[in-house]
Amino acid sequence: MIGNNYFISVYHRNSVETWSALPQAFLATSTYNFTTSASQAFGANMRQLLPGVFAIYSGDLSPQDNVVDIIDQSAIDNDIFNFNGGYIVTDLSGDGAVDIVDQSILDNNIFGFISSSTPDPVR
Repeated sequence: MIGNNYFISVYHRNSVETWSALPQAFLATSTYNFTTSASQAFGANMRQLLPGVFAIYSGDLSPQDNVVDIIDQSAIDNDIFNFNGGYIVTDLSGDGAVDIVDQSILDNNIFGFISSSTPDPVR
């Protein structure tokens, strides 16, 4: 409802669900910029790409369970082996090809124990 405060949640085809750091006022037109600081996300659950540019973690492929783990590995391995590309879930870098770059992103996120950081539900 307009005028109430809500957390904003962002979730995409290969990303870890990411929430706003604090509840935001819901207005007729509302905006929220996750990209300016890790502190914009609940639990600072983002990665700095360039100075002042932050991004949501990717690699949560199948099943999308909000954890980047070894279970997500087989989807990328299969697509690399089959030379798959295009707008597909395993293209973590967004360059149109599933290759060792995507494998590296996934490996780093697995070893970093990346998972969703969510606020406690309101009771």
